[in-house]
Amino acid sequence: MILMALGLVLGVAGYLVRSGKDSEYRGSNGTMGSKVLGDFDANAIVTVRIKTGTNSPVEVTKDKDDWIVKGRGGYPANFQAVGEFIKKLWELDIKNPIKAGPSRLPILELTPETGTLVELVDASGKAVKSILLGKKHSRESPGDAGPMGGGGFPDGRYVKAGELDRNSTRLNSSH
Repeated sequence: MILMALGLVLGVAGYLVRSGKDSEYRGSNGTMGSKVLGDFDANAIVTVRIKTGTNSPVEVTKDKDDWIVKGRGGYPANFQAVGEFIKKLWELDIKNPIKAGPSRLPILELTPETGTLVELVDASGKAVKSILLGKKHSRESPGDAGPMGGGGFPDGRYVKAGELDRNSTRLNSSH
């Protein structure tokens, strides 16, 4: 009888420890299919600021009807590519919402030191939306690796959006 009670107590304690560890890596507040950055006016964006790790940020700014790289003496940026990038960010939707605790963020490359921060800025200079791009997620291909190597292929990326809180979300990179 005492052994049975002891086994029950150990089982409950093990379950509580295990569920506590798992809770650091569960669903986020986002719902599958919803937009990562929410709704915003893509046409109001006049600057895209990109910063990776400790590197200086790169700013692509709208100058009248053209996009220019601000820190490169007004070098012209590809108008279509910048527009498509903003559109992709606007359309980006959640594929697999998760929460990751602070200890997991460096592994997922979701810290300012390890990820790529993208800020969308309006005419007043205010960052309207921000997103931290983290590690690419790969899916293992079924079967053995072929003669060309490989085995896995990218199917998404971990990101943090909005106020850059603890929530992380894996996305499908095809959007």
